[in-house]
Amino acid sequence: TAIPTGRYEVTMNVTSPRFGGRSYYRQLCNGKLPRLLHVPNFEGVLIHVGNTQKDTEGCILVGRNTVVGMVTDSKETFSKLIKLHLLPAKEKGESIYITIE
Repeated sequence: TAIPTGRYEVTMNVTSPRFGGRSYYRQLCNGKLPRLLHVPNFEGVLIHVGNTQKDTEGCILVGRNTVVGMVTDSKETFSKLIKLHLLPAKEKGESIYITIE
């Protein structure tokens, strides 16, 4: 499946039932993963760590594209995304958006 192209608001206020209890996510973002809002025909689209297609059910995996068919450096990339961009924006009360092309 593919997320339809468009601009989506991202919330950081929902604890993921699947990932929120994992220590990595609890320590980094209190179990509250970035979630895209108002995605047509999808609910619960998250941005999270993963390396292959088996790690996602339509969510967005972040990392580098250095190996065909894999996402590499996912934890490092996710950590930077959270610490440098998403949590500071949330703390300032700023709206967060992602554009899917």
